[in-house]
Amino acid sequence: MAEDTVCAASSSIIEEVTGDLFDSPDNAVLIHACNCLGSWGAGIAKAFRTKYPAAYKVHNDYCKATSNDSLIGTTQLIPPQHEDYKKADSGLKKKHWIACLFTSVGYGKPTKTRPGMDKPDAILENTRKSLKDLKTQLSKIEHEAEGDGVGTIPGEMWSCKINSGLFAVDWADTRRVMEEELKSLGRTVTVVSPERS
Repeated sequence: MAEDTVCAASSSIIEEVTGDLFDSPDNAVLIHACNCLGSWGAGIAKAFRTKYPAAYKVHNDYCKATSNDSLIGTTQLIPPQHEDYKKADSGLKKKHWIACLFTSVGYGKPTKTRPGMDKPDAILENTRKSLKDLKTQLSKIEHEAEGDGVGTIPGEMWSCKINSGLFAVDWADTRRVMEEELKSLGRTVTVVSPERS
């Protein structure tokens, strides 16, 4: 019985490490959970906005042009933006794809002008749908790249502990959904927790 547990744990596609998500390899896909309002104003999303301002503009414009109902449960996969990795003062030397999983329509408490954060069960279901969409997009990009032999394709998959910060969903629940949905890709997903000082 104990052997089964060890085997199950060792077959995990998720490898958890401590460090800086933004130190991931060239062409890595950086996965994070987003609201549908185009706001990268707090938590790790704010760090994405600082590191990748051109990608943020692409994301924000996309959210403004698309209804919340169309976004929720999908993924916006943003290719590396030239302006982000070529700026001398950005500190970025590597190109990163950014996978924005739309797991909650809003954020925080609702106000008169915007929706609040979805409930944890809804966020988990939207995470499942978003990961399925991400798999479809990655498969399409890889298939198209095989045909033309040129272009940049997404590399390794890296993630923060999505949903566990400001969306307040238990990481173990999100991890289970990630395992179930991404296992068929046959790739390791490196999940990075920041170093505590």
